[in-house]
Amino acid sequence: MEIDILKSDQDIHQLLALQAANMEASVQAETAKKEGFLTVQHNYDLIAEMVAKEPQVLIKDEGQIVAYVLAMP
Repeated sequence: MEIDILKSDQDIHQLLALQAANMEASVQAETAKKEGFLTVQHNYDLIAEMVAKEPQVLIKDEGQIVAYVLAMP
C-alpha cells in the first residue's frame, strides 16, 4: 500500500465509486455494524474544488484507492 494525493480525474472517479460502495444504503446491516458506513456523499465538482484548495490524501493498493481522507478548507 502507498500514501498518495488525489491528482487526476481517474482518482476522483475511483474515490466516488469507493464512497458510493460504502454509503449506508449500499452496506449490509452486519457489515455496517462491524465496519461502519458513510453518510455524506460528495460529487465530482465538489471534490475537484476541494483538490484545488487542499491536498486530499489517498491510500492505494496496487493502484486502486482503498481509503481516503477529505479535508474541507
